[in-house]
Amino acid sequence: MVPVLPPTHLTAPSARRRARFRRGRPAAGAAAALAGLLLAAAAGSPPAAAQGAAADSSYPRPSLAGDAWQLAMTARNPEVISVRGLSGEPRWYWFLPYAVLNDTGEDRLFVPEVTVVTDGGELIEAGRGVPASVFAAIAERVGNPYLENPEAVIGPIRQGEDFVKESVAIWPVPAADVDRMTIFFAGLSGETREAVSPVTGEVVTELVIDPATGRPALGPDGQPRTQPVLLRRTEVLEYLTPGTPRSPDRLPTILLDRSTVLR
Repeated sequence: MVPVLPPTHLTAPSARRRARFRRGRPAAGAAAALAGLLLAAAAGSPPAAAQGAAADSSYPRPSLAGDAWQLAMTARNPEVISVRGLSGEPRWYWFLPYAVLNDTGEDRLFVPEVTVVTDGGELIEAGRGVPASVFAAIAERVGNPYLENPEAVIGPIRQGEDFVKESVAIWPVPAADVDRMTIFFAGLSGETREAVSPVTGEVVTELVIDPATGRPALGPDGQPRTQPVLLRRTEVLEYLTPGTPRSPDRLPTILLDRSTVLR
């Protein structure tokens, strides 16, 4: 299981923080694998871990011995919290607590991008449609005074254990029942690769958008400019979520697998 991250002081090194990052990037334990097998057997379907592995097998794998920088990230299992909106009606939200350490040898720019894909095919961008009151409720529950707002955490991350960044990725609980979800966490590495079509073998391109107009940028010849589509090194976290939309907090999430792809 992913180790629990206790509240820590971000301006002074601690034995807890050093131990946390020395554990590296943990994979799912035997208990989680067994739970997946048992639940899959009860449902009469292939093991969820095997399904997840098949789901991301289409993504290219990053270099085993590359020279691109890589931030160290640890995460707790996702949790849910109920927060009342302006109408007074409660709504459930998922949140993924995480901590990031810069041990790359240089200060870096940290711009996390978290995308969630459910077993029903729904794609959710963390942070979209999340009121500010949700983070306030999470911060109160977690009780970590050094937990940064998901928007405030974006920016330079300095080197060393003194400057660990701790934050949460937040997204609404889907209306449909979700038994498994995959979290794609980008922004932790400088490794990129041009996307290549498996059919033609040629580099895949996309239109260059002018940020001032929101329209395709034109080249000297008056034609739309294109650029290669870049794949980024992305951490993949796969979880079993045995709760229901009405009560997603009834059962804890289970980490099935952690891997790295180019996406």
